[in-house]
Amino acid sequence: MSVNTPRFKNRSLTLDNCFQIPTMKKAWKQVRNGLRNQSILDLYDYYDFHVNKDRLIVIIRDQVVKGDYRPNNSYVIRREKKYGVCRHLQLPSADDAVVLQTLVNKLEPSIKDAQPSNRAFYSRSHTKPKSEADIDESFPYPWWELWPQFQKRIYEFSAEFKYVVVTDIANYYDNISFSILRNVISSYEKFDEGFLDFLFFMLEAFVWRPDYLPLSGLGLPQVEFDAPRLLAHSFLFEIDEYLSKETNNNFVRWMDDIDFGVNDIVKAKKILRDLDEILLTRGLRLNMGKTKILSSSKAKDYFLPDENRYLTIMSKRLDRKIRDGRSIKYEKQKIKSRFGDFLEKSREGRWDKVYKRYFTIASKAKDSFLEPYIAILNRMQQVDGLKSRYSKGFSFENCHNQFRIAIYLI
Repeated sequence: MSVNTPRFKNRSLTLDNCFQIPTMKKAWKQVRNGLRNQSILDLYDYYDFHVNKDRLIVIIRDQVVKGDYRPNNSYVIRREKKYGVCRHLQLPSADDAVVLQTLVNKLEPSIKDAQPSNRAFYSRSHTKPKSEADIDESFPYPWWELWPQFQKRIYEFSAEFKYVVVTDIANYYDNISFSILRNVISSYEKFDEGFLDFLFFMLEAFVWRPDYLPLSGLGLPQVEFDAPRLLAHSFLFEIDEYLSKETNNNFVRWMDDIDFGVNDIVKAKKILRDLDEILLTRGLRLNMGKTKILSSSKAKDYFLPDENRYLTIMSKRLDRKIRDGRSIKYEKQKIKSRFGDFLEKSREGRWDKVYKRYFTIASKAKDSFLEPYIAILNRMQQVDGLKSRYSKGFSFENCHNQFRIAIYLI
């Protein structure tokens, strides 16, 4: 039974206002698609929660307002980054996903009002590409997760500036401090203390904690819906403000990936130095292993925009012909020929992303010409055992599907 104190009554009123039935149902719609995109799927596609959502949301709301809600244990899986080193991904329950998304939805208007630049993006679900020219898959996330403005600016940098700087933040999600994040959020608007208490109570429940170790106070959960992304996005507004001023808004940021254009190397180094010092005040550092200062010509080789656009156009043409039942013999020949030319390119930058994209389009065309190249995928640290699976009789299409699944499971 909850304690009957003025502080508790005030918190209850605040949470009662936040956790209204319509807003919780909206949150469920937002997180359901994300839960469907998790590395390990629910056998019944969360149908049990969806069918009973009206009753369950009332129960969850009542528990939250009374102070009785307790998060479930998240299922934590490992996904390989490189050389066996893994990141930990949380698979939350439907209840906890709804609660966290409802809380963050309350913060969203204030956070967006505080955003200092329109050159920073975070969401996978708000905007879709408008044309084939806007679509690209050379970045380390699929094209349907990109905002077309982000890609467009990258290409413009290579045409407008002598150099393009590419960098990101080392282990970003894992090193976000809860205490600093709370201060940052509080600076955007005066939020009720009880509301923030509950928000960080929920976030702490998602933190990977082996054995019985105490909480570290670090680490936003990496889940497949927008709530943690918005919080992580807002944590870098000071970076956006600095970059906007120093580059005359000629930068883009997708979460912790940062790119900007400059005309001299001295300027590039100064900005990188200042960025690193700003990040240090929040317990973060630039990832120097992924930081590059590229000439305009090297930037085109690095991002491979022409290759990606070609594959996008060809993929759409395949979709149309397959849907209409027409022959795709010509497209198969063109793709095979293009792949031969692609292999001659320098294997740097986003080359591996484009390489994997050829497997996607070959699978769509049901063309097995990439069979001899599967071993290269193993060398790119993607799927242990893929080659052996293939040698035991998997068709190319099944092997490719195993590859697509495995990159999410490891």
